[in-house]
Amino acid sequence: MSCGTPPTGSSIIIDINRNGATIFSNQANRPQIFENNFFATSADPDILTLDQNQYLTVDIDQVGSTFAGSDVVVVIQLSER
Repeated sequence: MSCGTPPTGSSIIIDINRNGATIFSNQANRPQIFENNFFATSADPDILTLDQNQYLTVDIDQVGSTFAGSDVVVVIQLSER
């Protein structure tokens, strides 16, 4: 995950959902771009499978409190197992 302008005051926090439910049971593992940073990675999610006809959506759960940051890009890498 990256942003063109970093957040200030607090982090940008992203949640990824499979069929409308988060894939991060431990909410602390959600991807975060910390204050004054441009890039982030995340811990492995708790849900690791995506079956045919399932879908992913991305929610922005938190933005910077002083400045929200901008131009957020989320990359989801899938691999066939």
